[in-house]
Amino acid sequence: MNKSIYIVMLSLVCFLCLTSCHNEEDDIFDRPSAERTNEAVKGYNELLCSSTAGWAMEYFANETEPGCTFIMKFSKDTSVDITSKNKWTSNKMLSESSLFEMIADNGPVLTFNTYNSLFHFFSTPEDIPSTDEDENGRGFLGDYEFIVMNADDNTINLKGKKGGLQIIMHRLSEGQDQAAYYAKLDAVDKSLFSPKITKLFLSADGENYTISNASNYVMHFVPENGDPISQTTKVAFIVTESGIRLVKPFEGDNKSFSVQDFKIADNGALQCTDEENPYFITALPAADIFKEPGMTWRIDKTRLTGKFAPAYDKVVEQSKSVFNLVFQYFEFKYDGKASRNALSFKNGKSTGMLYIDINNIGDTKTKVSIVSEGEGDNNGLIHLEKVPAYSEFLQLLTSSEYEITVNSVLKPTELIFTSLSDPNDSFTVTVQ
Repeated sequence: MNKSIYIVMLSLVCFLCLTSCHNEEDDIFDRPSAERTNEAVKGYNELLCSSTAGWAMEYFANETEPGCTFIMKFSKDTSVDITSKNKWTSNKMLSESSLFEMIADNGPVLTFNTYNSLFHFFSTPEDIPSTDEDENGRGFLGDYEFIVMNADDNTINLKGKKGGLQIIMHRLSEGQDQAAYYAKLDAVDKSLFSPKITKLFLSADGENYTISNASNYVMHFVPENGDPISQTTKVAFIVTESGIRLVKPFEGDNKSFSVQDFKIADNGALQCTDEENPYFITALPAADIFKEPGMTWRIDKTRLTGKFAPAYDKVVEQSKSVFNLVFQYFEFKYDGKASRNALSFKNGKSTGMLYIDINNIGDTKTKVSIVSEGEGDNNGLIHLEKVPAYSEFLQLLTSSEYEITVNSVLKPTELIFTSLSDPNDSFTVTVQ
């Protein structure tokens, strides 16, 4: 009897356990994975074809090559019109049609499965034109098949199936003209970097980095006081509607921050949008870039105000009357031979240096004084002695302190010096 009761009770416990387990795990996977994938494939295909203006694809072929933007219009007949405008199209807007397909392959995959010369140019294993290296058998190593990671109505996040790079597609607004969209990107591009401003800076989470090569669309990050040869991190980027996006996050030496997307801030700097604390990419402050070795700043003779205009005209007149030469320009530059800042000039074919010191006023990086002890190279001293207007212009220059304003904190190609003692007196210098 006891044995029978034990068997009945054990059977009841097992039944209750099975029932409990069944209730906890009921319908977690109510449909086969293939069915779910096919449904996702169908949904993504409908999403691609739903935009009448198309999608802007921010494409990277590899981590060291600048990104480029394709505009793609998908149709339900599986055709896709691809438009491109980049250096490989000689900056001309070109379009070509081919076929696409959304397929199931361990998840939804977008594949461009017939050849398109504009797009597959980056994935064919052929030598790249206009490079010294032989890339036969490799080419750009770009992808033409992309795993769909996630999407909403306006953004599709892809990952290259072979290279694994993040590729983003943005829905274009209805009625968006393709030429106007590329013109918008060009306008952002022109506002960003200048090859004449060779140093930019990023400060993030207590770490400081110098950035070079930005005008070539591949940033070279070097830690403060680091070795440019052994400690350079190269990160390509693409120009977007609002700023730039790096091909992958830059995380610094200590991995304590991560920056990838930047927008143009109100002051012209690039502001990271990935972090709660806004990190910025900027150039040197105005006072520092003005006296930076290697930089040359020419006085713009058409933008002199107050006493500077007649003083400059006098230099031109007396250069002609004393030496019978046509005065060319004044420039601020660093004389490496003398290790001094100088006001240099060109009079006819003759050049000379008048040495100066440039001092910051207090802790500010926008206010300076210019000091001269009447020193210069041999030709500079001859001009000071024989042409009074040179001495007068130098005296005027050193008689005031100045507030410097820049045309852009990211691309400061113009500096405006306004006298603190008389705001009517100013001069503008442009980078050479």
